[in-house]
Amino acid sequence: MSVFCGSAMPTNSIYIESIRSFGAKIAQKGIRLVYGGAAVGLMGEVANAAINEGGEVIGVFPTFFNENEIAHKKLSQQIYVSSMSERKQVMAEMSDAFVIFPGGYGTLDEMYEMLTYSQLDFHKKPVIIVNINGFYHHLIEQMKHMHEEGFIRNVHFSAFAVANSVDEIFEIAEKHNFTNDDVWLKWAKNK
Repeated sequence: MSVFCGSAMPTNSIYIESIRSFGAKIAQKGIRLVYGGAAVGLMGEVANAAINEGGEVIGVFPTFFNENEIAHKKLSQQIYVSSMSERKQVMAEMSDAFVIFPGGYGTLDEMYEMLTYSQLDFHKKPVIIVNINGFYHHLIEQMKHMHEEGFIRNVHFSAFAVANSVDEIFEIAEKHNFTNDDVWLKWAKNK
């Protein structure tokens, strides 16, 4: 399961508490965590929580960040890539679901890329937006508006689900019918 989230430390501790809870629970459930590979911000918090519970944690870290962002040194595996596009591709290939915690521009880029690939039938994996403390309320409303105005078709509007708590993330993921995603893998290899 991939988690996309901020590399910054938020001002509201509710996001830190939530992502720590998620990291601990993903490890307790024996689910592999795939994330951006940093030791800072929410990214570092989720990795540390999963590691502390004995979980498998794989980071996918762009090499050009070394001066600006610190790569986590205690992961099960750290995969180094040359670009943000390659990072998203590797994370998508390694995951059966995408969990979107609060973050900034990069997190939104990752979320929208996974939603776009779902729209293009490159994968059928769930995209779960974690709306802790109403963080994504306005974004979800904007997406509803895009749907109402005809820019997102009905079938594509259902490409994401919203979780308002950490427990809901796992409830949504467990209900999803996971498949071996051959379409995504074929597309990624030919990219």
